[in-house]
Amino acid sequence: MADHFPLIADGTANQIKELPSGDNLNLNNNGIVGVGIVTANSFVKSGGTSSQYLMADGSTTNTLNTITDRALIVDEKANSVHGGASRNSWPATEGYGPRIVNKIKYNPGNIVELNGNGQSGINIPNPSGFSITKPGDYIIDWSCPFYYTGYVQTALRYVGFGTITLPVNSSNPHPGYVWEIIDFGTSEYASSSSQARSKGSTKVSIADTSVYLIVYQCETATATWGLGLGQSFPSLFDGTLPPNIFTEVSVTKIS
Repeated sequence: MADHFPLIADGTANQIKELPSGDNLNLNNNGIVGVGIVTANSFVKSGGTSSQYLMADGSTTNTLNTITDRALIVDEKANSVHGGASRNSWPATEGYGPRIVNKIKYNPGNIVELNGNGQSGINIPNPSGFSITKPGDYIIDWSCPFYYTGYVQTALRYVGFGTITLPVNSSNPHPGYVWEIIDFGTSEYASSSSQARSKGSTKVSIADTSVYLIVYQCETATATWGLGLGQSFPSLFDGTLPPNIFTEVSVTKIS
């Protein structure tokens, strides 16, 4: 199929001829319809800037829903160490028990921090919460293993906003304290011979530093490995035994 230039009326030469190479076709107050494929060296929108994106409807935007930063927080324990005992009952004011996070694997944009003991009045190792420190929109994904706990489900608890240090209680109050479940993970079943993972994902928008916990409920209290079976591989990695990773929380900034 051959390529052609559009025909124009040349009033000076009184001719109908093809548009000369290098000239512009002025379609002011007109449109083009029924076009299949448009091939061009560049597209320039009047009034746009080099830092904007051209959208399908012709509008411009400074941002797209793309990943701008990401952090990974985990519960890491030593080789041969299991995830810990699961509990199937918690005080009525708590409802759920916290899963532990104790290490930031990567955090290039400094968008997260570990945060204190996750439950007041309950002996849980420190820390178990995490803070998102910069305003914006985020996707929080989490995954937690369970062994021999029967039915189990995780959830994301929003502790509150501001410079909260866990635990929050009568001796450590805070005006930004909220303490609510904002989304749930998958419902799973971990039998006496199997391990299951409850996974969840949700979007949050924050204007101030916000504190979160990954929490759970389960059917059966199981000592030592209810919160995950650990491996004891003897092979070395960079001169050390491989650790066990249990809870994982990925925090992704999208705008």
